[in-house]
Amino acid sequence: MTEDPYDDEIVFDLTDREVKKVNLQEPEAQFQRRVLPCTRLLKHDDYLSWRDDFDDWLKESDPEDHERFRKELRGPWTTAVTDFQNFEVPLVELPAVDESDPDSIGRVCAIFEKLNSTGAPLSVYDLLTARLYRSNIRLHELWEEACKEHRRLALWSGGDADKNKFGVLMLRTLALVRGLDPKPRILINLSAEGFEEDWRRSASAMERALELVENVGPDGFGVFDPKWLPGFGLLPILAALRLFVEERDLGEGPRSDLRRWYWCNVFLERYSSAVESKSRKDYQEMTGHWTKGGPEPTVFGEARVRIGAEGYTVRPSASYASAVYSGVFCLLALGGARDWARGESIQLQELQDHHVFPRAYLRRHGIETRWRVNSIANRTLISDQTNKLILDKAPAEYLKDPSVFPGGADGPLLAPHFLDGEALDVMAEAAEGLPEADAAELYEWFCRARERRIIEEIRRVCGVDV
Repeated sequence: MTEDPYDDEIVFDLTDREVKKVNLQEPEAQFQRRVLPCTRLLKHDDYLSWRDDFDDWLKESDPEDHERFRKELRGPWTTAVTDFQNFEVPLVELPAVDESDPDSIGRVCAIFEKLNSTGAPLSVYDLLTARLYRSNIRLHELWEEACKEHRRLALWSGGDADKNKFGVLMLRTLALVRGLDPKPRILINLSAEGFEEDWRRSASAMERALELVENVGPDGFGVFDPKWLPGFGLLPILAALRLFVEERDLGEGPRSDLRRWYWCNVFLERYSSAVESKSRKDYQEMTGHWTKGGPEPTVFGEARVRIGAEGYTVRPSASYASAVYSGVFCLLALGGARDWARGESIQLQELQDHHVFPRAYLRRHGIETRWRVNSIANRTLISDQTNKLILDKAPAEYLKDPSVFPGGADGPLLAPHFLDGEALDVMAEAAEGLPEADAAELYEWFCRARERRIIEEIRRVCGVDV
């Protein structure tokens, strides 16, 4: 008889063998363990009979507990069981329809849509699946076809339209391709006319966008693992813009603009909210700029103002939930960063983001503020094996360790990790025996120096001149 109504132990199940082992078929065994069989909840009289028998047994076996049961539990138990037994489940009976009758199936889908749009939360993709069925368009079949024909789409989504909301992302792409606003109220009313053709174009465009995202060459975006994607909201607009460029065979300028657009949005974190509104605006501005001589897209001016500002900083980014944090690691991949001990590129490794100044070292020297310790300025990608070699050593110590740097901690290996010049000099001074104040000052110099190098690269890919 627990006091906590949310205790997970209130309801449990046992196999037939376990029930027999503890003899729970017998009422007395139930009473001793304070276990009410769910079968006694099927009929109210069955519950009342069990409750009264338990009351009598408790009176004889445990008078003190019996008094508590009578005062505090008997009434609430009965109320709860009565409410449970009287709960009414809505039931809608639908007539059987023939699978070859699309009109009848469409009417059933309309009912399904109406009921569920005010009940269990369904995505726009789910609701549009029902709506399009009336027009003999099988959205689930189109999704399966797209996954069969496009390897990256299948891989990133796991073949599931609900994973990372890829079904909705595809519909946003389709809306943009049609020149529409990708907001939910627009998506749910997408016209069935030409839908299958536009869906296939959008699937090809999404596959192409994922190819660009994965690419670790100079024209790609360096997302060597899906977890480092700086936001799924970028994919539909990237796909639609790339499709626009390729269908019109536009030249180097628009393709360069598209790369610049992508990085500006990552490091401004513009697509962390109001994704649909920004997508439509960006699509109109970019395509208008390319084909009609329209003004420079807003995002480029915003990047010059914010990313070009003297006070622009990335240090508060301390988790890959941040687009800036993820974007910096993608720049590591594009810059050719290699694991220190293995000497291989990071996309060939199972890597994690690890600290350059080990967390334990910083704590020993009085630096414990989470964002300062975990800041992107103090993080890079190395293998778990290499990180274990570093453990909690002082930077000055592990820089000299041949197991960490078999070929030496030289510039060509460390520069792609944004570790060169002043940052490396500071690491070489960060020894174990430093007073806390000196260690804190060195760490601050290190973070500033490395951040400057990171921001230089961010400004380069964003086309921001300072």
